[in-house]
Amino acid sequence: MKVLISVKPAVAQAITAGKKRFEYRKSLFKRPNITAIVIYATQPWGKVVGEFTIRQIIQGKPTTLWQQTGVGSGTTVAAFQAYFAGCQKGYAIEVDQLTVYETPLTLTQLDRRLQTAPRSYRYLDG
Repeated sequence: MKVLISVKPAVAQAITAGKKRFEYRKSLFKRPNITAIVIYATQPWGKVVGEFTIRQIIQGKPTTLWQQTGVGSGTTVAAFQAYFAGCQKGYAIEVDQLTVYETPLTLTQLDRRLQTAPRSYRYLDG
């Protein structure tokens, strides 16, 4: 099963350029059978730009996550710490097989039932 996530355009660009090998999250999806993530770049792009399969999900304290994934983070330690400020644990989702869409999709092109972008994530059928 796939999950649609919303990220800022700079994050989407870093992932699709191969510079960001980990996507960080404060909370994780509840369903255990998620194998791929579809990337929605928020406004001003407002498009679905690609997807990737999940190599692994690392769970731990933010300091431990940074030690394990900082090299492939595509971000600065300051931005990482600001994102996880006050959190006791976090998740690092490792990008495996990346597919960048030649022509980015609107949400309704991806799934006609999607009218708005997810705040964090949304499960996709199939």
